[in-house]
Amino acid sequence: MHIVHRIREISDQRIMVCSGGRGSSYMVTLALILGLDIRVGMEDTIWKWPHKDDLIDANVECFQSFKTISHLLGREVYTAKELREALDLPVK
Repeated sequence: MHIVHRIREISDQRIMVCSGGRGSSYMVTLALILGLDIRVGMEDTIWKWPHKDDLIDANVECFQSFKTISHLLGREVYTAKELREALDLPVK
């Protein structure tokens, strides 16, 4: 929370949280609650849950889990085009 407040003191830019390590599901869920953007996938972590040794089998599995969590928290998932527009990147 402190880091988010400090970033927001100096900038109104988007903040993206990557799901790294064992506690990533807790971290990105909190990021969603705070209105931050998240990035999830096997390139950032291999574990499904912080308290178990279950491994992620595929990126789509990780994406679907956090898409569900996002919807439960009242957040919507960007399409690739919407994300490019939100980040002012060229639209393909």
